[in-house]
Amino acid sequence: ADSWRAYLCSISSGTTIDITRSFAPKPLWLVASFKLLLTLMAYDVFIREAISLKGDMLYYFIYLTHWAFLAVLIYAPTSLAISLLGLAEQPIGTMPSFPIRFTWVLFSITMTLQIIVTVLFWVLEYDFEIYGIPDYFNLMKHGGLMIVVLIE
Repeated sequence: ADSWRAYLCSISSGTTIDITRSFAPKPLWLVASFKLLLTLMAYDVFIREAISLKGDMLYYFIYLTHWAFLAVLIYAPTSLAISLLGLAEQPIGTMPSFPIRFTWVLFSITMTLQIIVTVLFWVLEYDFEIYGIPDYFNLMKHGGLMIVVLIE
C-alpha cells in the first residue's frame, strides 16, 4: 500500500519530492513575505476589478480567465497558510498530510490554468492594433499572476 502512495508523490525518475523544500523553503520570513505579496496582489486585482464592474458580476465566470483567477485566489492564501503554520514539516518517508496534498493539487490546477489562459489570451484574443498597450488588469490576469505563481 505504501508503494503506490510513494508513487503518487514521485516524479518520473521515481524519487519523491522534498515536501519541506517545496512548500516551506528557508528563510521562512522571506518566503512568507513573497507569498503574502502574491496573495495581496491577487486580491488587489480582484477587488479593483469587482469595483470597476460596478456589481455586474452575473456573467463573471463564463470566462476561463476568471476561473484561472479564482484558482489563484484560492491557492495563494492556502500556500501562505501552509508555510506560516509549518504544515510542510513532515518526517521523511511519510505520506504527505491532507493540507499538503490539497495545496499540491491547487498548485497543479492553478499553474495549468494560468499557462492555458496566458497562451490563449495573447495568441488568440488580444490584438495590439485594436486594444493598444494592455492595462494592469490584462497584464496581471493574463500572465502576471502566472509568472508570480511559477516563481513561488
